[in-house]
Amino acid sequence: MELECPLAACKSRETFTTRKQVEEHVARRHPNFEWQCDIVGCTRTYATRQGLLNHQRRHDELPYECQTCFKSFMKPGDLKVHERTHTKADYLQCDEPGCSREYASVRSLNKHKKALHSGVKHTCPEEGCDFESDYADALITHERSAHGDGYKCPCGQKYRWSASFYKHAATCDAYKQAKARKVYTYKDINA
Repeated sequence: MELECPLAACKSRETFTTRKQVEEHVARRHPNFEWQCDIVGCTRTYATRQGLLNHQRRHDELPYECQTCFKSFMKPGDLKVHERTHTKADYLQCDEPGCSREYASVRSLNKHKKALHSGVKHTCPEEGCDFESDYADALITHERSAHGDGYKCPCGQKYRWSASFYKHAATCDAYKQAKARKVYTYKDINA
């Protein structure tokens, strides 16, 4: 079986016999590209094809189901952490003086401590913008929606907010056709 580089912009005429060779080629020749999930409503990107495939399984394979709310999870540990949200059993309490917040996972507790107790503020670098947040991901969302190009559809429509884009994408023929043509999609992070 002969495989080619899936990037349309690739000038290489190389052919490959395995998907692993394709992935190594993409990593070597196209280091600024990321493998992007093409499931409607998902914007996750990965440095490797395998990372993308592992992620995409989460969209399809969720065998561990919560008996309280019927939400499903890929790993039993994720289900166990989720179940704590219903019972509040084994909640982890913030140990900062004067703080009584509790969390179901160590990850959530650490995110809370880093955001609210580290003293670090994330401020927008755009001149004249006074946006500030305790959370780094809030700044990223702000920069993309307020100062970036936002979300672009293959039909040419642009949206500032991801929710508006995905609502549009669900009914856009150009988006559906572009998604159907591509086995993998890529995001040029230098664009």
